[in-house]
Amino acid sequence: MAITTIHPIKKTLDKAIAYISDVNKTLNGELITAFGCCEFAIDDDFKMVLNDKRSTNKSVIARHLIQSFKPGEVTIDLAHNIGIELANKLLKDKYQYVIATHIDKEHIHNHIIFNNVSFVDYKCFNSNKKVYREIR
Repeated sequence: MAITTIHPIKKTLDKAIAYISDVNKTLNGELITAFGCCEFAIDDDFKMVLNDKRSTNKSVIARHLIQSFKPGEVTIDLAHNIGIELANKLLKDKYQYVIATHIDKEHIHNHIIFNNVSFVDYKCFNSNKKVYREIR
């Protein structure tokens, strides 16, 4: 069973995206998938939604969810697909996200960064204990 953590990004979205998109950790970028944004302009695409006059609660720019698997628990492709499935179920096609599967450690793990504001209704993501339990 995967272990998950989630935390807000308030200032350094570009650095977080650069970290998770590291080609040395993602099979030369093959293990990166984006939804609702261009893989090469994630920061700009997130900010376009955040800066819309309809957006609510701009104190949190994005959220960073990490999903870690035990060594040998999953294959690389399965881990990446599980991360995509989690993002799709959690975000319901309303929030932009990028997922990067890292294979640089003994344990495979996913980094999912998603916009805190929905591009559908411009409301912020409701992060609370109930949502975290659902993620787990």
